[in-house]
Amino acid sequence: MNQTLQSTLTFMLVFTVVALPVWFYSSTTLGEDPRLVFRALGYTAIGALFAAFVSSRVLISQNNKRTLQLLSQVETNLAKNPQDIDSTAIRIAAKMTFLEDESQRLDTLLDSMGEAVIAVDDLEKVVLANQVAVQRFGIKLGEAIGEELDNDVRAVLWSGEERTAELKRKGIDYSVTISPTFSKENEPTITGVIVLLHDVSKIRKLERIRQDFVANLSHELRTPIAVIQSSAETLTLPSMNLNDVAADFAETIFRHSERMGTLIESLLRLSQIEAAGDLMTNKEISTRAICLEVLENIRPLAEEKSILIHSDCDDLIVLGDPGGLSVVLQNLMENAIKYSEAESEIQISCKRADQSVRFTISDNGIGIDEKHLDRIFERFYRVDEGRSREIGGTGLGLAIVKHLVRALGGTIHVESASGDGSVFIVEFPT
Repeated sequence: MNQTLQSTLTFMLVFTVVALPVWFYSSTTLGEDPRLVFRALGYTAIGALFAAFVSSRVLISQNNKRTLQLLSQVETNLAKNPQDIDSTAIRIAAKMTFLEDESQRLDTLLDSMGEAVIAVDDLEKVVLANQVAVQRFGIKLGEAIGEELDNDVRAVLWSGEERTAELKRKGIDYSVTISPTFSKENEPTITGVIVLLHDVSKIRKLERIRQDFVANLSHELRTPIAVIQSSAETLTLPSMNLNDVAADFAETIFRHSERMGTLIESLLRLSQIEAAGDLMTNKEISTRAICLEVLENIRPLAEEKSILIHSDCDDLIVLGDPGGLSVVLQNLMENAIKYSEAESEIQISCKRADQSVRFTISDNGIGIDEKHLDRIFERFYRVDEGRSREIGGTGLGLAIVKHLVRALGGTIHVESASGDGSVFIVEFPT
């Protein structure tokens, strides 16, 4: 029988046994005097309390009996099968040993890593850190990770999206990756984040050496290339009275020196962008005005191929460097013209998208095969080597665009397929 029902029946039985004599006594001795009604109620209340006390004691007594019976059954079963105790203890001990080994193996693995690894829970407190993290960053368990990374950790906990950052500490450059962790439930929730700090000082040093080398070499080559170009251009003049063979040689020298000059200028421009970094200006730019400026600059190139350009630019405001943004849009428009057939169409648009301003340059030209999409922003990478040389490409245009967009705090990606044209999308936060 259910314990609640049993206790209720016990209470009612005891209350009836106590309350009936009280009621009989009250009705026969107190009469109809209304002043004595409260006294009768008091007697009845005392009877109810007594009944509750008796019923609770009965219920406790019965529970104790059941408990003793259960313990007796357990003792009997253990007496009959004593090996169960030993096997259970052995299994528990083996499991504990396994967990201790796994924990020690994990600690050894984390401590042997060259990167700093830190685990933070959803309360922004450190719950795990390897030796590198403790030694280099002074991380302490149970405390916050530190103000240098607090905002990034909080952003990942709120958004649930992986985040990367750069951190410089005691002269060492670190690349930081912050990844969320989730519970293993039907509806997973964020339980914390894992922070990985990788020392990239050597890589950054090599990058600076390469940048300095390219910048210095380009600067040194600039003057002799300019001399060769001007000399060759002079030789091609009709007044030089060269024979046909010499004139052809002079024309070849001039053409290639001109291309070499363009390449040198592009390398210098790229080096300047990389060196400038955060030094670029941060002014309010009218998107419609910058689009009109770019369209005016590339109009002669489009007219040479009878290409029609459609413009749909809203008048929005973005923060950035006007010269840098102009170079980005102009390079993308020039590429669209170069790789489009004559009498085709190109579109440039600027619209607001969520919390960003999006520039879109689309064409219906030769397009880019999918296998090249991941590499087209690399220096000197060419989708079609022969065609690029034919139209005078240096292989640095899109690399310059990528570095400028990054320096301006934006993102760029391309959507394209071979033969179906290309769409370049540049976004800047508002």
